[in-house]
Amino acid sequence: MNIYHIELNSAGKFPEVEGQNGWRPNEVRGSNLPVHLLTGTLYETNYELKDVSSNGTTKMSSHNNYLKVTMDAVVSLTDNAVLAGIPGNMQSAGTSTIFQTFMMTFDTKKAEGESSVIGLNENAYPDVTMLSYKIYRGKLTDETKVLKDIYSSNSGYKAEISGTNLIELWNRENLISELAKAENEYAVKIHTMFNVLYDSNSLGYQFPKKTSAQQNLDIGAKVIGYSNISSNSANITYSETSWPDMGQNRYYTEDDNSAVLTYNATTVPESSENIAGPYSSLGINALEVGNGTRHIDTAIVYDTSALKATGEYIEFTIKLSNRTDNYSAPLAISKYFKNLQLRGADDEVLLKLDDGTLTLTDTSQVKVTRNADGTEYRVRVHKSKLSTLGQDGVYTAAVSYDVYTGDARFNDVNGLAYSNYMVTVSGALYDNMNSASFIPSSDSYDHIIYTNARLRSQVIE
Repeated sequence: MNIYHIELNSAGKFPEVEGQNGWRPNEVRGSNLPVHLLTGTLYETNYELKDVSSNGTTKMSSHNNYLKVTMDAVVSLTDNAVLAGIPGNMQSAGTSTIFQTFMMTFDTKKAEGESSVIGLNENAYPDVTMLSYKIYRGKLTDETKVLKDIYSSNSGYKAEISGTNLIELWNRENLISELAKAENEYAVKIHTMFNVLYDSNSLGYQFPKKTSAQQNLDIGAKVIGYSNISSNSANITYSETSWPDMGQNRYYTEDDNSAVLTYNATTVPESSENIAGPYSSLGINALEVGNGTRHIDTAIVYDTSALKATGEYIEFTIKLSNRTDNYSAPLAISKYFKNLQLRGADDEVLLKLDDGTLTLTDTSQVKVTRNADGTEYRVRVHKSKLSTLGQDGVYTAAVSYDVYTGDARFNDVNGLAYSNYMVTVSGALYDNMNSASFIPSSDSYDHIIYTNARLRSQVIE
């Protein structure tokens, strides 16, 4: 593409316009010196990306949980820009700027026939460890021509996860004066090397599962890198002047590295009050029960056996919602339940709601909390407080509650409605009683739905 030179000339000052009070004369630089505008393709980039896993294979695992990524970009003036005399203008333009940045993300394809998803998985952002980051004068990696060692000169340097789900490796260096120098071949080279490290439990979020490297070669996560340039460092992430490159490998995992929680109603014995089957307690008819309660027994099974790393504490959270607003708004649990209990090993009561009051236990092994509006009850317990089921890492707990029903409570005055109700239980692992963040991939949830209705049953002959 050619370089175009546009010269703008004007009078030193424009005259006032008659009748426009307060209008001030315009001026260009305070004189009639010409303003020069140069357009065209001024810069080009030769960009290359390389990636390799810690053991050289494409299967990610607890023993192969990081990628080493190398990026090299040579930013230079185009031949046409040099022939048009752009370097001279760059040297004399003291306020002109040009910046460069590297960015990295993944092209992830989970199944044959599916479209790729571009970005980092928000459930498993990686840790990025810098190994080197240098800017060289000229086109070569010449240690005698280091313009700046970004990483060594800034011991606190860290890559950033941008809002666009990219790893960004900024350098904030204005390169324009070095690009204007003939001894640099009107070029600078930027080199960086870094590790992208995943927690062993998080691999399954970013890297799709398959049985071998040879199965479905298009399935996996491939590294994508970008080298962007811009005259504005604040907007460089979104610059359209961008050169992409893609790695050769698609990385995958063979494991489902996640915990699984299941939550179900338990069977009840047949009796005169239970003629509709072993789970009839999930259907409550106020016309039959009256103004009272109906008991429901449920059980949690929390399977952490697939996790590569686990914590010592498990936190269960209980929430309630109903069909009235499509289960989107949490409800104050004490308005709907009484005698709510969560029990662990040896039937020990770990969480208890009795007559509207939640017992807030706080010991070294059991801690019960609730949020401000009473729509979430949480109990964090040491794993030894729970029963195990069959194999290591599978924990169980019993949950029971009496559900209110009847017109005395469910009416327009109280704002309570007959509806289908969803009880949601979630579980997660924590390192200790006070940890703020759960173990990656340990979070899981499940729910049951019961009906609290007012139905008049009739026999049709």
